Amino acid sequence: HDHCLLQRIFQELINDQRQQRIIYTEILFRPDIFNFENKISNIKLKDVIEVIVDCIRFFTSTNHVNDEINTLTESNTILNKTTMTSFLPYNIKLLPIHIKIILSCNWNNVKSLNQFICFARNYPNEIIGIDFYGEEHDCRKYWHNFYKYTKILRYYHIQYQASMNNYKDLQLIEDVIKGLNIERLCEAYEIILSSKHMENIFIKHGIHLILCPTSNTYAIANSQVNNILSNIGKKRKYHSTSSLNSLDNEK
Repeated sequence: HDHCLLQRIFQELINDQRQQRIIYTEILFRPDIFNFENKISNIKLKDVIEVIVDCIRFFTSTNHVNDEINTLTESNTILNKTTMTSFLPYNIKLLPIHIKIILSCNWNNVKSLNQFICFARNYPNEIIGIDFYGEEHDCRKYWHNFYKYTKILRYYHIQYQASMNNYKDLQLIEDVIKGLNIERLCEAYEIILSSKHMENIFIKHGIHLILCPTSNTYAIANSQVNNILSNIGKKRKYHSTSSLNSLDNEK
């Protein structure tokens, strides 16, 4: 029943994307919040990832034909042919939808990276990133332990992002970005409120900032970036003028 529910969720997601003509979506999946393989449940993370990937491959394919349904259902007994066939919208021309997975890992659960490396190797087209998250004190205590894993994951073209919405230690954030080659930061409010760190981290190092577009912080971030870019433009203009003046004086 859980697998059928997951299939329906993905179908609703795809239908919503097609209606809004959205062709690219990233799913942030946090396995740490689920208690996989406990005494009550025998559900394995590996099986869940496999079903998610199969759903993505099936529902995003533009070749929805019977042969494809047969191949999917034969290779994975979890997928039901009758159920999958009933989802297919034959009467519309399908957009090329792309859905990618970003797996999250808590700072205090470094052991899970061994399994993430296997996922990255087995599903290179679907799993494209790792998101590090958790409490600030856990980050300070454990982030160094992830270094060797991020070196391995670079072979699979995995991008790294970190969720640091409540972090106060700006130096810690900068150290983690440089140490783990973080490419994207989620909801890093303290940096946004500090124009100095905003420029040093986001502008100079090319770090991408992920924000909820309906939050007040989104407007603040836009304002800060515009101010920084404006100041950089003024500096460049000043340096250019100074150089021209120097040349005139030499003549």
